[in-house]
Amino acid sequence: MQMWRYAIPSLKGEGWAILFLDNEGCFAVLSDWGDWSYRWNTRGVAEKDMRHFIVTCDNGYLRGKLNPVQEFDAEKTLVAVKEYICGTRREKRLTKEEAREEWWLLEEHEELDNEW
Repeated sequence: MQMWRYAIPSLKGEGWAILFLDNEGCFAVLSDWGDWSYRWNTRGVAEKDMRHFIVTCDNGYLRGKLNPVQEFDAEKTLVAVKEYICGTRREKRLTKEEAREEWWLLEEHEELDNEW
């Protein structure tokens, strides 16, 4: 296995990063802005040199792999919270009254996608 390490130092306090890449499809970034990683299946890459693959990728594609945006889904969240309330009640981690109170609060604030 071949591995490459690139250090991007902070020259004037503007930030720093260390990038790791190997020929098996692993890519990782450690930086003062955060840490990201992804592993590609190298069979899907035409070139065996992952460095070439990475520098020829579209920025949006890389951003999507390293930091995928997850959209809030109010309906799925509502279902998940109701399942959680029922599950904790079944496990006796909530009393009947506590579960009822949680359910009531959920119904009172059912528009989960509002600013509150």
